[in-house]
Amino acid sequence: MGWRASAREMPPQQLKEYRQGDTIRLSVELWDEYGVTHASTTAFLEGSSRTEHLEQLRLSGWLEGDPPTQAEIVLEGEVNQELPGVYECYAIAAGNAQGAESGHRLAPPLRFRIVEHPDDVRDGPEVLSVGAFW
Repeated sequence: MGWRASAREMPPQQLKEYRQGDTIRLSVELWDEYGVTHASTTAFLEGSSRTEHLEQLRLSGWLEGDPPTQAEIVLEGEVNQELPGVYECYAIAAGNAQGAESGHRLAPPLRFRIVEHPDDVRDGPEVLSVGAFW
């Protein structure tokens, strides 16, 4: 996979916030003379080792049918068990109909925030009162 710098600088963005169960979407526009088939990115928790499963979130998208030479692909990923915090996407990977892959660094990285931990929404019922034995 060849890595290239992004063709254009990405404008600074406001930090979008997501919660457990939300779907994160990111659109990317791609061109390839042999036809665009798929793209992906992985977001890593800021300051993480990038090796822990709960510290990363993968977003991906595929096109069906005859691969177009230019296409907009929506990359999607669902927030499930990821830890809360700021996540950064450093690159977009993409593939064409011939099986060739390329990578494009994002400068600056794209960022978003996960604002709740899975335990925040899965604590179970709260005990309101307890009666006496009978």
